[in-house]
Amino acid sequence: MPKRILVVEDEESLAFLIEENLAELGPDHVIEVCGSGTEALARMTTQTFNLVISDLRMPGIDGLALLSEIRRLYPDTHLILMTACNDHQIEVIARQLQVCRYIAKPFRVEELIAAAQNALSEGAAATDP
Repeated sequence: MPKRILVVEDEESLAFLIEENLAELGPDHVIEVCGSGTEALARMTTQTFNLVISDLRMPGIDGLALLSEIRRLYPDTHLILMTACNDHQIEVIARQLQVCRYIAKPFRVEELIAAAQNALSEGAAATDP
């Protein structure tokens, strides 16, 4: 059964770059991209994702609010938070949400791929909505 990854990033060029590079995980991984937290939550009501990789600062629902809601509704989904904002308080909140990895931008693509691999190998897959 393929592993499903949802990338939530409002900057289209970065979202494309992340999607293209995560494809290196292989054919047993399905990568989807959306541009907002609202779109991500809507998509998660109809599809199951093993991993959500989200930016912090986005219009509408920010990354922390999104990941908090995902943690509440889909507790088995693994989470990665990306941010250009290096703030200790955000890192503390991310830990409380049991985020697998907190990645500071700019990051090396290899770092994100490794973080995704580690998150997906940490245990139970997400359950169906």
